Amino acid sequence: MDFAFHSVWFTRLLSFLFIFPLISSVAYADLSSCSGNFQENGSNSRGVKIKSLCTSYESTWTVIDDNITLPGESTGNFCLIAYQGADSASNCNTRDMEDAAISVTGDTNSSGHFVLGGEIPVTIALRNHQSNSLTPFQPDTRVLLPAIPNKCVCRDYQYSLEVTVTKTDILNSGSTAVDFEGKFYLHGFHTTAGLQGSIPFTVKLQLEPAIQISGLEDMNLNNSNEQQFCVFAIGAETFSLSARSNGGTKNHFRLINGSSKQRYSMTVRDKASLRETYKGNNHSTKSGWQPSHQYTCNGHTAENMKLTIDLYGNSQTTGTFSDTMTLTVTPD
Repeated sequence: MDFAFHSVWFTRLLSFLFIFPLISSVAYADLSSCSGNFQENGSNSRGVKIKSLCTSYESTWTVIDDNITLPGESTGNFCLIAYQGADSASNCNTRDMEDAAISVTGDTNSSGHFVLGGEIPVTIALRNHQSNSLTPFQPDTRVLLPAIPNKCVCRDYQYSLEVTVTKTDILNSGSTAVDFEGKFYLHGFHTTAGLQGSIPFTVKLQLEPAIQISGLEDMNLNNSNEQQFCVFAIGAETFSLSARSNGGTKNHFRLINGSSKQRYSMTVRDKASLRETYKGNNHSTKSGWQPSHQYTCNGHTAENMKLTIDLYGNSQTTGTFSDTMTLTVTPD
């Protein structure tokens, strides 16, 4: 007798490959007062000013496709100027603008890349609204901001920070955490006078737990009654798994060939030795399974789950019997 077992799978909300979490990010920088921050060389009346970098910004990031870069989130526009003359001016009569520079320092990994929570790489870039250019910061490396002729007020020197995290980096982190934070400083420099102003800011990343099941294939029970597969999760330490037979009843899973039926059960195991035998569609969902924290279980070379199909009795009916089994996984 030739039995065929067909297996399909889906995640909690969608019936295709993978549900990735909604990701929210907060990036902000602050001062003791929002009026500005500057240092001044009294003898030459030179100063550097960082102004209005105290705006909080919060948004939600949604990742759908593979290899997508999350949109950068801006802290809001701020001003950075280096000058000689009055620290406040409405025109060029009372001060002259000079070249400034800017840099970012803060949490980095062993490779020298900015990170959140010590593990997820983050790109922090400067948006120059005068030239509409975007320049990624390298840790403690200055970006030159030349003075603009006949431009002497803050509204002529508008910038913002943009923060980017990629889906690939989040997946590769394999983290069970859901909250990530990085602490950074933005530094403004007067390149001629050697003055510096610095402001702290924090980037926060929140993940909703996400889970993926992969590696399941159709089974021909004449050849083998078991197979391995992968359940990967991020932001979750355990998950629940339920099973539903398309041809089954509330008490029995069934392979079907016309009016003939063959009962069977399915036993699932994980690498932590948890085991459960599923027998019918009213079988309660089993929780506490341990997922892999390697995306696709390292390319399906280290799959963490195993299922075995056991037939009841020895049917003498000939023909091909088949069923479609749906496995559903959700973070606990």
